Amino acid sequence: MNIGDKVRELHGRNEGVVIGILSNGKVEVELTDGFVIPFFMKELVVVSQMEEKIFADNDIESFSEKSTKTQVFAERGIYLAKTLETDNRHCFHFINNSDFQLLYTSFLFENLKQMKPLNAGILNKKTALELFKTEQIGILIESKIIIQILFFAQGRSEIKLPLTEEIDLKLANWKAEATILPIIGKKGIQWQLDNELKKSDAQTLGRKLSDISPSKGQVKMEKVNSELDLHIDKLTDKHASFRPDEIFRYQVRAFENHLEKAISASFKEVIYIHGVGNGILKAEVQKKLSNNMFVKHYEDAPRLKYGYGAIRVFLK
Repeated sequence: MNIGDKVRELHGRNEGVVIGILSNGKVEVELTDGFVIPFFMKELVVVSQMEEKIFADNDIESFSEKSTKTQVFAERGIYLAKTLETDNRHCFHFINNSDFQLLYTSFLFENLKQMKPLNAGILNKKTALELFKTEQIGILIESKIIIQILFFAQGRSEIKLPLTEEIDLKLANWKAEATILPIIGKKGIQWQLDNELKKSDAQTLGRKLSDISPSKGQVKMEKVNSELDLHIDKLTDKHASFRPDEIFRYQVRAFENHLEKAISASFKEVIYIHGVGNGILKAEVQKKLSNNMFVKHYEDAPRLKYGYGAIRVFLK
């Protein structure tokens, strides 16, 4: 499953186009109504060309036919990945699952003592290359891979800023859940290099946007509250027809969007009211907080005010 694939939910009515590859076997799908929702790959089926042809031959206007009129440009999808070829032979890959052509350089900062060039050149869209192999992964526990990237796409006027990423090779960082890697199709562990704003960039952006004055004819940054109630009736008044799984995805997306804005605005503390219920939403929120590099720690919110259904998050 790749960015741009047209997909349909196996046990539901949702249809859309894959616009991002996430970790833990998930993808981001833009639905026909414009919402962007994460799905597990196993929940989806790719709409085949044969299916499109059958629908077309029977003059049935399917989602697949309509979506072919819109070409989705994959702006993200750049990964460092590791596969295990034998019991002790590790292979590191550089994957470009975006629609950009990449001009790159890569280095191994070996045990923080010696900078060793790995590779440099052009990586075309939807391709991958092997950076290096090693049978001595243990000696690299204090090493880093450094990748510098410039972006180019023919006919695209928007400028995407260069990217420099340092990936720590400490063994503790290689315990993520293995998944099927895009492009190369092997099972391995991946880290998305173009997924999140760095903390300093987010804070700077938040300050700049907050300082814009409406009196000068410019748009002021949308106000972000330090508290968000995730009960569905507090998020939208159009939830009457939502199925339970749709409600859950809507709540998770609202949480993710708010957290991103809070980080950009340099908040130090936020409250999320998830309710008691069956605990699924609370567990999902805690999982995402645990994997977010900008979260210092979290705890139950004061019970005198919120009861047992809220969490307080401290940001770095």
